[in-house]
Amino acid sequence: LDQPDRRWLECVRVKRGLEDTTQRGGYAKDQAAWDGLVRLLWHRRALDVVRLHSAKVSLEQLAHAVREREGAREGAREGAAR
Repeated sequence: LDQPDRRWLECVRVKRGLEDTTQRGGYAKDQAAWDGLVRLLWHRRALDVVRLHSAKVSLEQLAHAVREREGAREGAREGAAR
């Protein structure tokens, strides 16, 4: 952040709720959201965003959820063919 006012507001937001703001740490939810965003950006070219969003699963669970869904579809097709 290149604007001093925006930097100050960001620091206040991250350190809110801490009794001693000189100590390390901050509001964990913001950090978790940031970490998740960075991971999504790293994988953005290979990521199926529609599936990720529609399944409401984590990035780690996405491949497993897709395999499970495709397996269920294959089972339904095989059952219908009998």
